[in-house]
Amino acid sequence: MTRQTIPRWRIQPTWRGFGILIAGLTMLVTGIGFASRLLTYAGITVTTVFVAATVWVILVGVITPQRRTQVERSTEPTTFTAGKPGTVSVAITPRGRTIAARMAIRIINVTEQATPEVTGHGNHRAVVERTDHATTLTYAVTPTTRGQWQLGPTVSHSTDPWGLITADAPLAGTNTVIVHPHTEDLSATIAPLEGSLSHRSRGAHTQGSDDAALREYRVGDDLRRVHWSSSARRGAVLVRTDETGEPTPATVIFHLPHQQAGIEWTISAFASVVCALLNSGHSARVMGGPWDPHRPAFQPRRDDVLALLDATVTLAPSSTDVLPTLQRCVDSANSTGDSVVPTVLVLCDPSADVARTCAGLTERGHVWALVAFTAPHASASRDALRILEKSGATIRTTTLDETLGEAWSDLMSERSAA
Repeated sequence: MTRQTIPRWRIQPTWRGFGILIAGLTMLVTGIGFASRLLTYAGITVTTVFVAATVWVILVGVITPQRRTQVERSTEPTTFTAGKPGTVSVAITPRGRTIAARMAIRIINVTEQATPEVTGHGNHRAVVERTDHATTLTYAVTPTTRGQWQLGPTVSHSTDPWGLITADAPLAGTNTVIVHPHTEDLSATIAPLEGSLSHRSRGAHTQGSDDAALREYRVGDDLRRVHWSSSARRGAVLVRTDETGEPTPATVIFHLPHQQAGIEWTISAFASVVCALLNSGHSARVMGGPWDPHRPAFQPRRDDVLALLDATVTLAPSSTDVLPTLQRCVDSANSTGDSVVPTVLVLCDPSADVARTCAGLTERGHVWALVAFTAPHASASRDALRILEKSGATIRTTTLDETLGEAWSDLMSERSAA
């Protein structure tokens, strides 16, 4: 989380305070005008009460909490995911061991603010726990939208003993929290795609001794790559590392529509597919939108999974013409030196031009196309689908309301049946 500046405090009279102030000033002016000592003293007394209440609130409700306390905000998990619950904790502890600091912790009345995209567009109720050493606020959140959103500020609310003045004093500024897009676990149904990824490696395995290089066996290496004769000579298990034996990375290409619901579905869909590939031990090239089509492939590492999700947080459609960018992605996917390039295409409401551009992907390998339509019976939707079908891709159409896991499972089943 990134910390930002603390907003300024605010102090204002209550309706009772306004009444007292107006009454005191009225009596003071009237007493002076009529030379009435009693009425003048009454006006001074009433006005002094208002001034004393203001001083009380500033000293006890604003200055003391800000100077005598410190605030630490934490989240669990550290990075949120859209649609999954999380927890925010705010710990207010005394700054030092003075009596004023400990009194501030005991009497402080605080609330925590957060953006609706984090709280789930509903009122969040905090559970307050007070001890001699800290006051802790804990509240649950369910983020609804990916992005960078604000938590805070933490605000102290106070009033004077007579209820004339109220003050809101921020104790801590805002923090920027990251919300990753919603993803579904597709690992259990990714087997047909894995079969295409390992096909080229299996075809390249030979038992000859002309392998380019050997290295020691590592946990997770394919046992079919073990060079047994060299292993027997050196007394250690060695595996071949020739380039043709390395698994082919999958290619995932996405196209962002203009409507927000379609954007969120597309990002959630392609992120789920890529995460499934990485978690299954495969690398993946990801292209689309404003991303550079020549960026390095994501590797099956935890850091790369997080890097992928972080990169999607601020992802938005390009403001320029999308067709040239999409064509560069297709050309980059087709320019790889691999003879078989398994590709996953994620589209939402593609136009006929977009479908025609994506149809060129089938030149270098098989394509699985997951296509969502908001209006599946529209003529533009039918035209785009017809073009994709003629290209030879395996297609599964879906809607934004259908479960992504169900649509993906059907897509993999259609390829297996074929």
